[in-house]
Amino acid sequence: MKFNSEIIKKAWELIKSGVPTWGEAVRQAIKVYKAFIKGLVTFFKITKGDEETVVTTRRIARLSDYGVFGTTERKTSTIKVIDLDKFEQTGNTLKSIISFNAWQII
Repeated sequence: MKFNSEIIKKAWELIKSGVPTWGEAVRQAIKVYKAFIKGLVTFFKITKGDEETVVTTRRIARLSDYGVFGTTERKTSTIKVIDLDKFEQTGNTLKSIISFNAWQII
């Protein structure tokens, strides 16, 4: 895969959020980049206790594509996106935001 500035930027954000190695950060950044390109992400949900792990696939779009902008001072690997299925049901951008960590992407 050809590297671009978006992958490098996301990898750097992941390093600052605590991903231990540059190689791991780049691997996770590539997964995030591919999910945005396809508009589809498959990830596992974090469960509590003895619940089974749930794998889900969602159609996604960037927040900026729907006019949602913001920054945070916290260093985190959490990715926030618009779930297009929820958006089509509710018509509300803010209610359609879902989040997951880069390491949850399959």
